[in-house]
Amino acid sequence: MIRSILHPGLALALALSACATVPSESGFGDVQDMAGARLGQRLHWRQGADEDARIDEEVQELLAGPLTADAAVQVALLENRALQATYERLGVAQADLVQAGLLRNPVFVGRAGLPDSSPSGTSLGVGVVQDFLDVLLLSARKSIAEGQFEQTKLSVAAEVVDFAARVREAY
Repeated sequence: MIRSILHPGLALALALSACATVPSESGFGDVQDMAGARLGQRLHWRQGADEDARIDEEVQELLAGPLTADAAVQVALLENRALQATYERLGVAQADLVQAGLLRNPVFVGRAGLPDSSPSGTSLGVGVVQDFLDVLLLSARKSIAEGQFEQTKLSVAAEVVDFAARVREAY
């Protein structure tokens, strides 16, 4: 006889919680809105997409003409590798947010018992163990991670604005 402690609804919830993915934009749209509105310039996060080639063409067009302060800032915003690395912090913060909303992996247990006398049969048992405290703290972890994600977006936007100001000053 096989006995199961695992409820079908819990099994489905555990399976679906393992299917989380991190969006490729990871809050970059919010940074574009915050910093782009303040600067009046276009931002682009290079992620190996087709749009990167269009950005390269746009940079070449800007460099072909006379270099104004606005053009210098735009080229720097689109081409600076340190700024591109700063955008990656958004992806890390988004991944942390997703991770905070997930439960830890459950522990599956099983046992088999051999009969100690002839009339009794083999006994089998399976079960799953989930940390109860982990379930209770899920909401709090997620709220903290959401706050940290918002903080990261604001920090990245501030770095973009500061970078643009330094480029304009250097021009």
